[in-house]
Amino acid sequence: MIASIDRFEGDIAVIITDEEERIELKRDQLYPNAQQNDIIDISGVPGCYTVVYLPEETKKRKERIEALFNRLRKKKQ
Repeated sequence: MIASIDRFEGDIAVIITDEEERIELKRDQLYPNAQQNDIIDISGVPGCYTVVYLPEETKKRKERIEALFNRLRKKKQ
């Protein structure tokens, strides 16, 4: 399932899936240099998840959010 790293709370990564399910993983279960807002593919069962970073999807979503923000900013002016 596709998900986003929402935030880190100490050693815990809070993951939100596209279906709005919340999953908590220990930070060391993620890949090195995992960051907030990274898009990941998470599979498996609780306690035995596999996490794969999706750099292209992360880039696409960041660009889409920036474009929306810029349009809103232009409307305000």
